[in-house]
Amino acid sequence: MRILRRTGFGIAGIVIVASLAAPSVNGQSKAGSGVMDKMQMPGKPMTKDQKIASAMTAGPASVTGKATIADWPAKEGEAPAVLRYGSNGWTCLPDMAESQGNDPMCLDKSWMTWVDAYLAHKAPQVSSVGVGYMTAPGGAWGSNSDPYAMSKTPDNQWGSILHT
Repeated sequence: MRILRRTGFGIAGIVIVASLAAPSVNGQSKAGSGVMDKMQMPGKPMTKDQKIASAMTAGPASVTGKATIADWPAKEGEAPAVLRYGSNGWTCLPDMAESQGNDPMCLDKSWMTWVDAYLAHKAPQVSSVGVGYMTAPGGAWGSNSDPYAMSKTPDNQWGSILHT
């Protein structure tokens, strides 16, 4: 999942600029919004409703409203669990509890193909350009040399961009 964060750096930069220009997501202000109030502090387990609320902060209401909401796998090698079924071809994922920053995302079919391959430790078979929203304030972190690393080590070229 860390390579997803590293790959998202460029997208995150665009999203940060866009978020500065757009005062709200899902019709609510990011600072002090009701949705953010329903979420817990990073690192603490979230309820199903909190995960859904977190995932829905990642993109515009036109995407998140009818998107499938999935949860990050509890164990390595598992597929994301569906928290809510959707109908528009998008999948939104909540903040990752073990990551630094607030990093939910909404991804189209191409991006989810990549995520599924990544979670299975397989080469992705992507045949089209993908679009992903990561508009919630947060950041990215991970190893530049080991996409599956979960923490900093002396030799894994760790990087971090946090937006609080």
